[in-house]
Amino acid sequence: AATGLHAVLYAPPEMVGQLRPQLPVHLRYEAFAGQPGVRPASGRVVGVARTPAAPGECAGCGEAQVRYRITVALDAQSLVADGREQPLAAGMRVDADVPLATIAAGTFARGNVAVGDAAADTFGFDLGL
Repeated sequence: AATGLHAVLYAPPEMVGQLRPQLPVHLRYEAFAGQPGVRPASGRVVGVARTPAAPGECAGCGEAQVRYRITVALDAQSLVADGREQPLAAGMRVDADVPLATIAAGTFARGNVAVGDAAADTFGFDLGL
């Protein structure tokens, strides 16, 4: 299995039951928000935790919010911004849309880019950030 960057997202419970391996994910990196010429980023679901994330694991999710950890393999380890290829880096904040027909529009997951083996522990894994 290849080692590289992957996205670690935190999704609400109503989304988790519909996530499947290889489901496409549309990614937006905060570091490149609003920059002209940024091509859309994408990835695929490779892992869904079977138990909720520990309290405080998902920064920005709110203490009372139950979230599940989702691992997304990135289709690219860089993106084009302002006409130049920009490498992604561990710790970048990312928002993600997962197109699911039965989930209300606007449902998204939030997380960070992490380093590690994205495919090593699929469905029931625990990767560190």
